[in-house]
Amino acid sequence: MIKMRKLRTLFTAPSIPVPPGAINLIARKNRFHVGIVFTALLVGMFLWPWDIISQAQVACSSPSFSAATSFAAGAGARSIAAADFNRDGKLDLAVANGQASSVSILLGDGTGGFGAKTDIPVGAGPRVVVTDFNRDGKLDLAVANFVSNTVSILLGDGLGGFGAKTDFSMTQPGLSTVADFNLDGKLDLAVVTAVPGANVAILLGDGMGGFGATTYFGNSAASTAAVTIGVGDFNRDGKPDLVAGGGMNMPPNTNNTSVLLGDGMGGFGPPAYFTLGQNNAALAIGDFNGDGASDLAATNAMGTTVPATLEVLLGDGTSGFSERTIFPNVGLNAFGIAAGDFNRDGKLDLVHVSGQPSSSVSVQLGDGRGGFGERTVFPLAVSGVQKVEVGDFNRDGRVDIAVPSPNSGNVSILLNTCSQ
Repeated sequence: MIKMRKLRTLFTAPSIPVPPGAINLIARKNRFHVGIVFTALLVGMFLWPWDIISQAQVACSSPSFSAATSFAAGAGARSIAAADFNRDGKLDLAVANGQASSVSILLGDGTGGFGAKTDIPVGAGPRVVVTDFNRDGKLDLAVANFVSNTVSILLGDGLGGFGAKTDFSMTQPGLSTVADFNLDGKLDLAVVTAVPGANVAILLGDGMGGFGATTYFGNSAASTAAVTIGVGDFNRDGKPDLVAGGGMNMPPNTNNTSVLLGDGMGGFGPPAYFTLGQNNAALAIGDFNGDGASDLAATNAMGTTVPATLEVLLGDGTSGFSERTIFPNVGLNAFGIAAGDFNRDGKLDLVHVSGQPSSSVSVQLGDGRGGFGERTVFPLAVSGVQKVEVGDFNRDGRVDIAVPSPNSGNVSILLNTCSQ
């Protein structure tokens, strides 16, 4: 029987394989409403055969990836999401381009390659997430435009195309995440924002691609400004909760991660803070020690001269966390992070990227007890990378890596060559 933690990923839908980066965000014993379950599969989606590989399969002793192959996106390529936009069973990519104010759609060929990009105009400073907002079985886009102060919703046609955007006003929206926060079977949106008095904005979906009035939660004091967001069930009550990561360039004692517990009606309680290191840049959520509770992993970008750290907080299932465990010297300017089983041993591993002075991808294998080994570094021939996505791009049952480069305007694909 497949372990439940291998089936969990940021909201996945039945029959759609679960993507690695979202592992364990919620499907625990169907605690969440079917809307949440149906969602997430739509958030990562349609292509993760690796997730159902037999537990008896022999694991690789170390991670191994091919040299990166690059595909053109747009100027300032930064935010990225993988999903099957044309429903052909092959993973595609959506890449938000900060300088071009566009989202590039690259359709996958199922062998690790991608066709020529199609650019969709959006607002300035975009970040993209994927799901099915209007419940028609076709994937849609939500794009938070930080500079334009809007969130754009683009409904998919199921063929790889998208309709005209519908904009919702919001002050400096940043990263976003999707879940059914009021348990009505319709997907909602949570967005990091700079609104005074709050740092998380909630837009409840109507199931047709529209949203109600925005509500705000959290605390936007300068010392706790969030730059990243994730969703999980941290107290295991079947209601989705939020975690908002601390901001950049703040003193260590004020750079906290906040957890906001959901009430199952679209509301959230006051934030509870957990200290991470200085300059927390990215978060990943997963069950790293196999106890059924959601854990946190974070990278702390310390600049181009001081090595960054990886920090892990193990959840206790009652919304609390252990003292952080610090894994030092994980590269310079470590930013984006994601979780996946890269050596196929049934234990979650971590991948993160370093952007400067030269870019690279680092993989640290998990021991299944909340610990991680030394990093294995894979160089990139680009610079300034800040995000990473994972998926089985060539459908060989192994988890691959995609990294957008804002300086080069392309996406680097590293295919997993782990062999038994």
